[in-house]
Amino acid sequence: MESEKIKETINEYLKNYKDSIINFLKDIIRINSINPRLGGPGEKLLGKYIQDFLSNYNFFNIKNIFYEDYILGNRPNIIVQYEGQIKDKNIYIITHMDTTNEGDLNDWKYHPFEPFIHNNNIYGLGAETKQNITTGIFSLILLSKLDILPKYNINLVILSDEETGSDHGIKYLLEKNYFNKDDLCIVLDSGSADGGFIEIAEKSVLWLKIEAFGKQTHSSTPIKGKNSTKAIINFSYQLINYLYDKYNDRDPTFENPFSSFEPTLISSSTDNINTIPGYTKLFIDSRILPKYDIENIISEIKKIKENFEKNNDIKLKITFPFKFQSIEALDKNNPFLIKFKDTLCEIKNIDIRIGGHAKLTLAAFLRKAGIPALAWCTTDNTSHQPNEYCYLKNLFNDIFTLTYFFTKF
Repeated sequence: MESEKIKETINEYLKNYKDSIINFLKDIIRINSINPRLGGPGEKLLGKYIQDFLSNYNFFNIKNIFYEDYILGNRPNIIVQYEGQIKDKNIYIITHMDTTNEGDLNDWKYHPFEPFIHNNNIYGLGAETKQNITTGIFSLILLSKLDILPKYNINLVILSDEETGSDHGIKYLLEKNYFNKDDLCIVLDSGSADGGFIEIAEKSVLWLKIEAFGKQTHSSTPIKGKNSTKAIINFSYQLINYLYDKYNDRDPTFENPFSSFEPTLISSSTDNINTIPGYTKLFIDSRILPKYDIENIISEIKKIKENFEKNNDIKLKITFPFKFQSIEALDKNNPFLIKFKDTLCEIKNIDIRIGGHAKLTLAAFLRKAGIPALAWCTTDNTSHQPNEYCYLKNLFNDIFTLTYFFTKF
């Protein structure tokens, strides 16, 4: 089937499936899949709904790989396979089910679990994440309707636990050697509003939790106490300036081509103005160019902390709640990447940008394991915000793009 005929056929199927696609997205937005570490019920109900929905299509092989956790509950990871001609060669579409929590409901114009359509947007918690699930599922359905047997297996992997480190999701599948070095992966994440950005690199992530232990007293008699907030502000100011000054190289691969070390949250043991606190904690979120070894940075941070304690008569404690060492970017000459870029050029007729950013996606874990992976989708980037939405045009464009891309194999 020639390319233009394939495009026409895909568009016809999209018209026929329009209501089903929208209704599916609305249904899965209604299902609360907030990560259990963030106070939610987890992915179990959403996983069951997806499996029940896919059971209506007998041309897919479906399996569920559970991470058994007796505290947080079993975490489902769903793999949907559309078999190709070569059974041991795989292309993967990868996305996830869990979301962050809704935050303050007063900030929402529309209820987060009651999807509402306005101006061609579907509003709801996790709308963009669940857009990507919908994209993956209906790309496979449309591909099967084209009556084209792809050369390779096309697989959709819908994971748990992306929002809190992926221990129960992509890391678990990698530990089980589920993927092979010659697999090809598209992670539906990290996109742009025009769908013209392909992510091939991510910065390393280092989170710092800094705690200062002083002595509480009335603020009118500071000499009787030891101000933990003052200490932590002075220390973090010194530390952040040092890190920015030393790790100052730039890498044009990235949209923001430098490393960042930004304080994000501070709190103390008191919440009134006229008390000097005896305990304060502060968090720093660092996004670091892959060329720098974060273990070396951690060693330097510890030395700076020890010197500060000696010079300021204060006890500090530094821990690292999360760290991830990224590797260098996916080779821009990778044939899979070139094929995908060429497909986007053909469909969109815009300049296609290839680069990196500071957001950590599932693609980074795959690349670190030696598996070629790129991240892409079309998104207005409203996730993790009140009144998150999926722009329906983005959804249908992505289903079209992936379906057409897979016909090239």
